[in-house]
Formats: sequence, C-alpha cells, structure tokens
Amino acid sequence: MNSTINKEQLVRFINRETSLSEDHQIFRWIAESEGNREELRQLYETDRLSRQKNLSAQINVEDSWSEFSAKRLNVSRKTSKPLLNYWTRIAASVLILVSVSVGSIEGYRLFTDSNNTKTLVQLHVPSGEKSIMILADGTKVWLNSESSITYNPLEPRSVNLTGEAYFEVSEDKSHPFIVHTELGLNVRVLGTEFNLRCYPDEAIVETTLDKGRIELFGKNIERPVEILPGQQAVLSENSLNIKNVNAQLFSVWRNNELKIQDSSFGELVPLIERWYGVSIHLDARLRDQGQFTMTIKTESIRELFMMMQLTSNFQYEINGSEIRLKAK
Repeated sequence: MNSTINKEQLVRFINRETSLSEDHQIFRWIAESEGNREELRQLYETDRLSRQKNLSAQINVEDSWSEFSAKRLNVSRKTSKPLLNYWTRIAASVLILVSVSVGSIEGYRLFTDSNNTKTLVQLHVPSGEKSIMILADGTKVWLNSESSITYNPLEPRSVNLTGEAYFEVSEDKSHPFIVHTELGLNVRVLGTEFNLRCYPDEAIVETTLDKGRIELFGKNIERPVEILPGQQAVLSENSLNIKNVNAQLFSVWRNNELKIQDSSFGELVPLIERWYGVSIHLDARLRDQGQFTMTIKTESIRELFMMMQLTSNFQYEINGSEIRLKAK
C-alpha cells in the first residue's frame, strides 16, 4: 500500500469519517493505479459481507485487513479462477464506487443498450442516499439522491445524468468531457467543477459553475452558450436564463446540507422526499402556501416540520416512511 494512505484511513473513508481534504488525498491515491483501486474494492467487499452477516457496523481494521490479505493471497494462487467475472471487470476497469451509505452500492448495474450493441454502466442512488464515484480518467462525481449516471465503458468521458450531480472533471484538452441530459441541455467541458441538476419531475435543467468554463448545447438551445464561474444557467420551457449566483450554495448537499430558499410547500415536498427517503401526501390547499428559507443539516424530519410550523399553520402525521401534511 502507498505509504501516504494507510488502512485506517481507508476504513474511516468507507465509514464516512474522513474530512474533505482526506477524501481528495484518497481520490488521488485511487487514481494512481489499478492495484490501489483493487485494494479499496476488496475492503468494500469485506465491509459489505460483514454487514450482511449482521456483524459490527464499524469495520474492525485488523480483522478486515487480514481477511482481505488472505483473499488476495488465495486469489493469486488460483490464477485460473478470475476474481471478477467478465461484466464486473468491464465496470471495475473504469469505475470505483465510493458509497457514502451502504445501501447505495446496490444501485450499481450493467446492461446493454436498446440495440444490444453496447455494454453500459449505470449507478442509481435511491431516495435518502448519496454516493461518490471516480471514473477511469480521474473525474470525480458526487451523486445526489434519486439520481442516475450511465455511460459506455469505452467512452467514459461521455455520460448521461438523471437527477443531480457535482462534477470535478479531470482536464484532457484532446477529449472534452460531455454530460447529457434528457431535458434538452448538455454540458461540454475540458477541466472544471460544476453542479448539474436535472430531475425529470422538475422539468428544468440547472447548472452552476464553480471553476473553469463550460459550454451548454442541446436540442432546446439555439446555439452553444458558455458560462463563467459564479454563473448559473437554467433551462425552462425552451428558454435559457443565465444569472450570477453564489455557486457554493448549490452544491452544499455534498456536505449533507440542504439549503431551502423562498420555497412553497409544493416546491419543498419533493426536496424533503429525496433528502429523507420518505413519501409525502400534501394537502392540495397547502401546495402554493408558505415561503420557507432554511438550512437542513442533521435535523430529524419531525424537527423539520416543527420548525416549519413556526411560520406556517399546518398539521403533520408520520407513519414510518409515509407522511401526510394537512391544512388546519
């Protein structure tokens, strides 16, 4: 193992206990070699198996590493039996999944396109969870809840996004990185950092640039448009609007923060559903009411509703993951 990354750091990384600077250090370590990626994949597998057997939720460093080492030694002695099957090898060569919640790793799958000519890799993050992934070119992608990213392993710098993601794109002037959406706006970049939001139920595409430059193009845009750091482009009903914003506010979800700005009940409910992984039935009388501005961090959903009741007159009923919001 690289001396700059020890096994305790990787275990803390899997358990979501590392800082953002440590995450970046580990990302660089992952990108250094296939051997590093294999070590992390094996440790993830050890953790996953231990959780399935209802063992401790925290990885026991020494036991897990011993198990990993034994597995690795055993595999090296049985070269006639590959560690990963063919399909998994395709994905593993271009993707290392870094899950910030155990459940999200189950959304990883491989399939062929409608013409049965291409093998595609897809990661889907369910409601209430988030994930981080790193592509073969070093590009890092944070995926928000209810989001999917799909791509051809042979073309890893061209991806399709549904939902919301933050991209740190590895620079390659000869090969632009392109993000496609189903809502008529695509993003072309060389090396940059930006947030892209394109949930189908919102009927808009919103991209916010932190660093570098990006070019927007697509069937619903007359001609390519370039935006600069601190700008946000919103495509709605075939109309593209660009404005200056505090770009960092639109990617704080990566740090487990949800910022709400002047939102009605109707606008807020889908955000709450994704954030907490719940289903909310909203009284139609409340849909256009409310003007909520807040930041959600570690608050329970009950605490959230109690805060909302300080400025709005409504009742709530919580039954497991089913919630009803009613007008008084």
